[in-house]
Amino acid sequence: TDTILDSFPIEIQNAYNSRGSYEDGWYPVSDKGFAFNAIGNYAHGFPILCMMFDDVMGLEDTKDLIEGKTKLDSIKLVHQKIPLDDKNEPVFDQDIARIYHNATKKGLPEGVSITTNPLEITAIPFDKAANREFDSIERAERNIWNSSGISDMVFNNNKASGEALKRSIIADEMLMYPFLYMFGNFINTRIETTKFSLSFLETSYFNRDDKLKVHKDMLAYGASRVHFLALQGYEPIQILNMIRFEQEVLDIDKYLIPKQTSHTMTDGEKGRPTQEDVGGEVKDNTDINRDNR
Repeated sequence: TDTILDSFPIEIQNAYNSRGSYEDGWYPVSDKGFAFNAIGNYAHGFPILCMMFDDVMGLEDTKDLIEGKTKLDSIKLVHQKIPLDDKNEPVFDQDIARIYHNATKKGLPEGVSITTNPLEITAIPFDKAANREFDSIERAERNIWNSSGISDMVFNNNKASGEALKRSIIADEMLMYPFLYMFGNFINTRIETTKFSLSFLETSYFNRDDKLKVHKDMLAYGASRVHFLALQGYEPIQILNMIRFEQEVLDIDKYLIPKQTSHTMTDGEKGRPTQEDVGGEVKDNTDINRDNR
């Protein structure tokens, strides 16, 4: 217990050690306490993804039923019928029947049982098609995803399309973004005495390329280069040291000169060359437009 208690904040440790002074065992946390609220500001709070509980249990029950049926289907029953005489009486007594029963039973493999009696036995199957069993499992799994708000297309759905899957992933990512803000606020309260603050980029493994493209386009309009480099996995201290080393020490722009393209090869004059410049014929409409100016 002491080892576990050491992992809690000092305030909680002190409250536990003086637990006898609190009514009903409840301790009101001070203003220094914090909580990552996954429930939201609702009158009746429900744990996140709690709607899945019943469906998850239902899926387990369905799998157990199918597993039990599979075991039953693998069991075979051999009926060894005792012959009857003209008066419908067994031709030998119970002791002899037991001898035949045990003799046959010794030669049966595992999973095969035997019954010895003079009765007629009729098999009544309760099985159903195998594909219907798998449909039951798939239906139970779909119920889980529907209850959680997560599309089953993320989990190898046969009908998934690329665009639908992309939209589904975006919806799942939005579920986690509020946690980023809560984590960021908590960390910033712990480092508020410093000159720094922390923020999480709304990026993930799935949208990283799209975010990079957007930030790259925004660089031309003065967007943050730090955000752009952070999306590539660089730490702020790495970004600062890398830029200063390249610019101040290596003077890298002196050597890494951009290749000339059609945008950089002009002679400084504006617009395209005129027809006179290239020795072409000037049309009448061109002369009229010039006169109107």
